[in-house]
Amino acid sequence: MQIIKFLLNLLKKNTNKSTLYPKNKKQIQTQSKLPPIKLYELNRFNYKYTEFYYSKVAKERGIDNTPRDQAVLFNLMKIADNCQILHLHLQEEFKTRDVVINIESGYRCEKLNKIVKGSPTSLHKKGLAVDLTTYVKNKKIDLLVLAMAIVNAPINFDQILIEDKKGIVHFGLAEDEGKARKELKRAWIEGEEWKTKLIKKYA
Repeated sequence: MQIIKFLLNLLKKNTNKSTLYPKNKKQIQTQSKLPPIKLYELNRFNYKYTEFYYSKVAKERGIDNTPRDQAVLFNLMKIADNCQILHLHLQEEFKTRDVVINIESGYRCEKLNKIVKGSPTSLHKKGLAVDLTTYVKNKKIDLLVLAMAIVNAPINFDQILIEDKKGIVHFGLAEDEGKARKELKRAWIEGEEWKTKLIKKYA
């Protein structure tokens, strides 16, 4: 586990210092001369690139949910990095390599987001959010435990939403990292409307 601790410490030192990925729309525009991001560049050690946009619903409905917009792909690169950070953090926290993080929902195109009744302002549409379930030694960990792992990992999250009815934890990144709200909430749907209750604000 020493290599995992080393990698985590290295990531902590470099968190929020990256110049590779843009922190806001202005930086995306200034980086437009860079070579375009390819889908396979979303690959990480513990994740295959398709995991960040695959949708069973999209497949069943014949919807092409493949992200092609460069701004979305920039965002997904950041999501991919943070999912890998979370994976390493959980391995260190539970002292085991037997950790599986399932991305239940990643990027969603507009059509898919409407079908799954996502929020009209959902960060999933921008590639800035994922819904997760996590297993350690083949046992699903409690949603609050997963949420707190995101809080304690070197991740500059915007919001973490515990969705008990769906059995998932949603975490999103801010478009502008300097404006991350750092909120932990519970979230649920009443009728057609999303409701949230603040647990704690970490900003």
